[in-house]
Amino acid sequence: MEDQEKTLAPLRFTPVPRQFDWGTQRYLLADLGDPDTKVSRGELEDNSLGELMETYLERLSGENAYYYYGRQFPVCVSEISVETRTPLFVCPDDATAGPRYDALGKAKLWYVVDADEKARMAIGLRAGVTAEELYAGCTTGMIYDRLQWFSPRPGTAWLVPPSAVHCIEGHIRVIEIAEASLIDLVLCDWKSVEPDGLSEALDFVDMSACDAPEPVQALQRPEFMVNVLHLAAPQEISQDDGASFVVYVCVKGSVSVQIRSAAGTDGSETVVLAGETVLVPAEVPSFVLTPRLPGTVVIEATLGSLPVPDSYINTD
Repeated sequence: MEDQEKTLAPLRFTPVPRQFDWGTQRYLLADLGDPDTKVSRGELEDNSLGELMETYLERLSGENAYYYYGRQFPVCVSEISVETRTPLFVCPDDATAGPRYDALGKAKLWYVVDADEKARMAIGLRAGVTAEELYAGCTTGMIYDRLQWFSPRPGTAWLVPPSAVHCIEGHIRVIEIAEASLIDLVLCDWKSVEPDGLSEALDFVDMSACDAPEPVQALQRPEFMVNVLHLAAPQEISQDDGASFVVYVCVKGSVSVQIRSAAGTDGSETVVLAGETVLVPAEVPSFVLTPRLPGTVVIEATLGSLPVPDSYINTD
């Protein structure tokens, strides 16, 4: 580990791939035990995100993040490449996951990087589906037509709320921003069997009819806040309060992150290429985000809109 007195620099990580029969998931930033992504270069190279949290605590994640999540880094970023069809998943919310699994729940945002004309997503159920029909459809693989399917376009982002059933089909690649949780319960794997997660999840599946999902460009939730930035000029970002980290995922083009100090930029520059992720620690007071190629697009993720902790409360 580097000098404890030195301000942490922006950190890039080595992806951790996972192979499934439907495609691949590459964890770009994860503090999940397994996977636990490692710093790819610099003085902290080969240290995992979990190890960094144990050492740097709120200096890395931020005062508010540390107050609510302790040594668990609260956000996970992955790239999901689907070639066929994923299982039908559902994730609990925090209120369910905490007492049941001693873990965070899982809200997600999907940003579509590439998708062919036949690619589709399902988020939620169509009107009139009962719990009995959901169970029967999942055990026979016949739930397909009762899902709320839509065709996403590249460059669009979609919220997947906790308790909503969801699935991806076709040749499609998405960036997933999610709570740091491994709880993805399988309701249907498209075979005539009862998946392990079906009976376990029936009591918290959202059975209400969902309107057709609408894409989002910005999202503010208690779990995380996300913005899709189309960068045409340098942007100066200030986080003087040290409340939260900022994560950037470059989905198109290339971007640099340069730390600002009282005397201006410190000369160091972190370049992030398409498909890469950078974590800017909370203790970095301000920095400049500069596009290096025309049409650069980055996803910005930070701590959600949680209440600010009372500075007079002793949490020890």
